[in-house]
Amino acid sequence: MPNSAWTETGTAINLVPVTTPIAAPVESVDYLSNADKIRLMAEYSAELAMKTQLDTTASSLSLSSTGYDNSVANINTVLINAGAPSNWATIWPDGTTFGPSTGIQTQLATAWASVASNRTALQTAISDAQAAAAQAAAVAAAASDATTKANNAYANALAKAVTMAVSESIISNGGFTTGDGTGWYWGEGTNVGGSAASAYGTLPNSQGGITVPGGGFWAVCSPVFRVTPGRKYKLIYTVWAGSGSQSAYLRVSWANSNVGVITNANRSGTFDFIGASAVSTTAGNQSTYDWTCPAGVFYATLSVIEWSGATAPLYVQSLAVVPYLEAAYVDAGAITAAAIAADAISSASIQAGAITTNKLAVTSSGLALNNDPFCTDATAWTIGDGGSFSVVPVTDGLVGLSAIQMSSANVRSLPVPITPGKTYRVKVTARALGSAASSNYIRFYQFSAAAVWSPTGWPSFDNLLAFSLGEDNISIGTSWTTYTATVTAVSGAVVGALSFHGGTVQIQDFEIAEQADASLIVDGTITSAKIQAGAITGNMITTGVLTADVIFFSDGFCLNTLEPKEAGADVTRGHYLTSVATISSGFSLADDDSMVSLTGLSFTSAASGSNDVYNFQGSVSINFEADPGVETVVEVFFYVCVDGNTSVKHGAGDISIGTSLPDGGTVESTGTFFASITGLSAGSHTFQVYAQVPGSAGLSGLSVIRGTAMVQRIF
Repeated sequence: MPNSAWTETGTAINLVPVTTPIAAPVESVDYLSNADKIRLMAEYSAELAMKTQLDTTASSLSLSSTGYDNSVANINTVLINAGAPSNWATIWPDGTTFGPSTGIQTQLATAWASVASNRTALQTAISDAQAAAAQAAAVAAAASDATTKANNAYANALAKAVTMAVSESIISNGGFTTGDGTGWYWGEGTNVGGSAASAYGTLPNSQGGITVPGGGFWAVCSPVFRVTPGRKYKLIYTVWAGSGSQSAYLRVSWANSNVGVITNANRSGTFDFIGASAVSTTAGNQSTYDWTCPAGVFYATLSVIEWSGATAPLYVQSLAVVPYLEAAYVDAGAITAAAIAADAISSASIQAGAITTNKLAVTSSGLALNNDPFCTDATAWTIGDGGSFSVVPVTDGLVGLSAIQMSSANVRSLPVPITPGKTYRVKVTARALGSAASSNYIRFYQFSAAAVWSPTGWPSFDNLLAFSLGEDNISIGTSWTTYTATVTAVSGAVVGALSFHGGTVQIQDFEIAEQADASLIVDGTITSAKIQAGAITGNMITTGVLTADVIFFSDGFCLNTLEPKEAGADVTRGHYLTSVATISSGFSLADDDSMVSLTGLSFTSAASGSNDVYNFQGSVSINFEADPGVETVVEVFFYVCVDGNTSVKHGAGDISIGTSLPDGGTVESTGTFFASITGLSAGSHTFQVYAQVPGSAGLSGLSVIRGTAMVQRIF
């Protein structure tokens, strides 16, 4: 399994490839056992579901799916010609062996290989057609008025960025994917605290949703979701109004602790994006807003309100909340220098302090391929090796209000199609009940064309190509922990399935998603006119992309002509670079939020005025003495402070160490930091680098062992 990496709360683990198929007992190719028939039915059912999806997409793009459709139909033809009953796909398994029929297994293997080949060809054609359609739209936009073209290009880019750069909505059933109003409730006014599930039905645009009635005091609320203080989210309300008067509100309400459903009686605060006003009457209208979670807030809900006896009904098709992209979801190297037009990114387009040495290149993971990633539907999962599992409600989950709870079971997803060479992201959030659970296995099984994951028991291992994610026989603690890994589909793999084999454990957010790559960006597409001022922030950039030959100043000066200048040298362009400062002695750290001065990483400079800009960058290495067998996560932050004022912290940078060493020992990690400071008064100022460890767990054995820093003054 090439180039795969598992991340458990900051710890990188190399995945172990398994490319040797596991042998199965030899059986006659002229017979199908009852187990063969069960597997065949499951595989055929999964392929029919994929066929429906591909046929619909192909039809919308005016593409022919005849070759693929015929190859799928040929599976049925082969079996009928061999003497199988006409209804074999629904009720065939009867405990008996089918046959003999000369070479029936060989015929089916050939037929399935044809299905895989035609499916891949159709998927490629769909991808090419979608790319061509997007390019045609861009050409059409370019033919319009220059101002209109720029506005449209920006709007399209922003919409795509919102879709691609953020993860899926964190509201469970926010889009009524369960086909009902599960989790929705009335948050204030009439029937406050009561379920709103009965208000679910078909909206005027034939979509499922909830109707908020007019003529009273009604406030429908989404299922409660977990949020992180200080994190930025995009809130998407797909809501419109019927005829009549309006006194509408689009509101977010929150609570500092888990209070169950959030109502006007127990909430900690609210914010109205629309208050006592009107929403659009256009069906499917979508309103989006940015919201930063306040300090101390951990739970929230979105509300749609019709108040004060206004008569217009409000139609709620979906409510979504998507966190803005963070570094953990970025595929390294996705945005390359060739994809950025020269002179495209000017200083006005980059947020102060955004470009750090551990940033520069970005993409995102796609949506989940498997059914029910939020773990709300038991029928979307299967079980093997005994034990049991069920879907249970939770009030303190990280994602949604339900989880899969297992007892010494192997819970598996239904099979999903995968493509050799493509990279996928696996994610699961888990915790043990009662006490830590040992002997847990998190895997992603990859099979060749003829493989199938049967409804019961283990899959057909004779077609297994790979499965390891590096997380075998692990111990899971009682706190929710999210595990992620990227895995590349091996050669010959066309179907895969998730597997969690554990003790008494609860899991949430179990998903496999395809990661987008840099091929989705046409070279030269990103120009300065299409980037909003301040839109590119540090958490959107990965190391190594913005090279000197693609960064220009507004007067056309290219950064690669700038040479470092020592004190007293030529400063014609206003650039002054100090000597590099280093430290090599240790500094002890404690997880008590104290600011520790890294003596030696300090600079003194005379500012000419408030327009001077000081850009700092550096790297620091830390040691951590881990206790034997204790799973520990340590995060150290670095800041630059001016003139000893530690209440004002400049910059961003951190080191995260997660460790669980059986025999204990020393763990070393290196991180980088960056700070940009301006607005200082004229005169001499001292700049000092500090380290800070948040928390209060009483950790010991943590120290800074070396560091390097430099500062550039621009005036």
